[in-house]
Amino acid sequence: MLKTTISLTSVLLLTLSFVSYQAHARDYGCLENSTTSCLQDGRFQLSAFAIRPNGKRVQAKIKEALIGDDASLFYFFEFDNVELLVKVLNGCWSNGKYWVFGSAGTDLKYTVTVKDLAKGREKTYRRHRYNPLINDTNAFNCR
Repeated sequence: MLKTTISLTSVLLLTLSFVSYQAHARDYGCLENSTTSCLQDGRFQLSAFAIRPNGKRVQAKIKEALIGDDASLFYFFEFDNVELLVKVLNGCWSNGKYWVFGSAGTDLKYTVTVKDLAKGREKTYRRHRYNPLINDTNAFNCR
């Protein structure tokens, strides 16, 4: 009969490896809160706002959902009414760039800001009701 044992040392090494990986995910300094999302292991920081017809800005809030490390859902008014999806995808394998995509479920004008904390770059996407999509396959350099 084969007997398998797991030593305390093995468990500690596995735990330390996991903790080390988690710390690495925050090396870029991205801090999530109710209006800021961190994607791609914290490399990219996202925020957004909408503009009402009267010109007043409405800060977008993050709708917490388990959709992965490459996308965020935002709402402007009601928690149960998701109005914006923004994704940052790793397209390094294709063209050496990170890609930014966005899709809105609103007719309000909106602005999304994506910061690449690894490179210190920032892009702002301003959209209106007749062009609600973000489709940028050259957003940020991978290296």
